[in-house]
Amino acid sequence: MLLMAALHFNHNSSREVARTSDAYAAALMESLSEGYSRSPETLRESSAVLSSTAPAPLSTSCQEIAKDEAVGLYLARHSRFNTGN
Repeated sequence: MLLMAALHFNHNSSREVARTSDAYAAALMESLSEGYSRSPETLRESSAVLSSTAPAPLSTSCQEIAKDEAVGLYLARHSRFNTGN
C-alpha cells in the first residue's frame, strides 16, 4: 500500500486540479496486485531497497527538550497576557 501511495503522489505531484472523474488508482492497484502475484519476492526486495534508502524523518533533526520546558514555552506563547513580543 505504501508503494501505491508513493506512485500516486509522484504521478499527481505536478498535475493541475482534476477536472474529470478519471480514476486510475484502481488500475494502479490492480497492476501492483498482478505484479505481486507473479513475483512476490521481487516486490518485497524492491520494497526493502526503497525503505533502506529512505531519508530519516524530519523530526530527527529537531533538538529534544524536556516536557516541563515545552509546556512552559507553550503556556508563554498562549498566555492571555502575551502581547506578541
